[in-house]
Amino acid sequence: VDPAEAKAAYERYLQAHTPGPDFTRVDWSRAQLSVLSSDDNLRFILEAFDGDLYQGLRATLDTFQHETTWILDTVHEESRLLYACYMVLVVVLFYGTLFRKTMRTAQQEAVKARGFVHKMPTYSLEKEETDVIRNFFQVSHV
Repeated sequence: VDPAEAKAAYERYLQAHTPGPDFTRVDWSRAQLSVLSSDDNLRFILEAFDGDLYQGLRATLDTFQHETTWILDTVHEESRLLYACYMVLVVVLFYGTLFRKTMRTAQQEAVKARGFVHKMPTYSLEKEETDVIRNFFQVSHV
């Protein structure tokens, strides 16, 4: 490959792929590296802003991590509150249905037992035995 042809092809490539007048092309030149290191202003800019990209990315990630942690903590706290409300509801329903129904059934059975005692042929028993049976099923108001 002829070096003159390669240079001409490169220049044609640059002309075809160079953007319009609003674009400034900046090329890196190793020959200018000594100028960059010797100029105090350029050295300050290069040293001062060397890690901006990484610092900005780190700040973005820290903010994202903080927000994610806050959201997950809030969701966890609210789910625990919801579970507590659920447990209170279960206890109230348990009391309202099972305990009250059991007490109502026990009272109905006591009424049936009293009715059975009243229908017993106690006339064949002595008075003391009859009183013992009736007193056993009586509600004491102590």
